[in-house]
Amino acid sequence: MLIDVLGTSREIILKLDPLDKEHSPLLLVGLTGGIACGKTSVSGMLRELGTPIIDADELVHLALSARGAAVEPIVKHFGSELKQEDGGIDRAALADRVFDDEDERRALESIVHPMVTAESRRRIEEIAREGAYEFVVYDAALLVETGRHDDFHRLIVVTTTTEIQFQRLVERSGLGADEAGARIRAQMPLAEKESVADYVIDNSRSWRETREQVADLHQRLLEDAALHAAGRPLPPRR
Repeated sequence: MLIDVLGTSREIILKLDPLDKEHSPLLLVGLTGGIACGKTSVSGMLRELGTPIIDADELVHLALSARGAAVEPIVKHFGSELKQEDGGIDRAALADRVFDDEDERRALESIVHPMVTAESRRRIEEIAREGAYEFVVYDAALLVETGRHDDFHRLIVVTTTTEIQFQRLVERSGLGADEAGARIRAQMPLAEKESVADYVIDNSRSWRETREQVADLHQRLLEDAALHAAGRPLPPRR
């Protein structure tokens, strides 16, 4: 799990409790990718096709925002100076506190991860009760790095070329060439993520071609979900 700490280049990996894959009536699908690969765009395309999306980073942000469930426990442990005027947590200051301190990172995990896991499960259960969907997509960064890809029946990895990653980081985030290159090099190689994926979306092509890939992916996930609902094993997809 990644807390995208706004205003800094620091990233905090939170190890969350596993989802209950074995007892889920829905096909659980993980969606991840590398930095600036277009995971959010693919998530949006799936949403347009009627797929329910659970955004794990959004849940973390909600927990740290004003009136979020994690605010008071974090203030109690880390101090009131982390609380902003709007009542939320100063994510940049929090990152500075825990980034190089393993004990403090674990303390943060102990506060945040039960809340995020509980909310993820609640949303999955709510979607299942509606009975209108065959599968749900869980959109999260660093699923492979934290080993959480094993929580899902299927894993989608969004990929692109290093050159496009670099270009997007520079244009989108305003990073200098050195910093953009450093961020890319600091990540797990995309080939390693692809090696454990059931489906790979190549987002180095045109927007139209990416949409075509996502439409095909959606159909295949419907097929997978039908097999899962019937209690049949899922075939290899790569």
